[in-house]
Amino acid sequence: MMKLLLTIHHELDRIFIPPPDSQAIDQALERLITHRSYLEKLRRNAYATAKKYSWQRIARDNLTLYEADLSHKRGTK
Repeated sequence: MMKLLLTIHHELDRIFIPPPDSQAIDQALERLITHRSYLEKLRRNAYATAKKYSWQRIARDNLTLYEADLSHKRGTK
């Protein structure tokens, strides 16, 4: 199966926080508030990542995944 093409990286263009972990949320918010350069790095990188994914690209990538999966299924019969 083809690898998913969208890639997001923890602490490069996002912060991953486990859902029910309120302490991790507090720590992440404190870090964003007290380390302006870290906030700016995340903001810039997240924006650059988001710009790569237009609806046209998402549709094209999904079509490629579907075609690869269909081709694989046809080859295994």
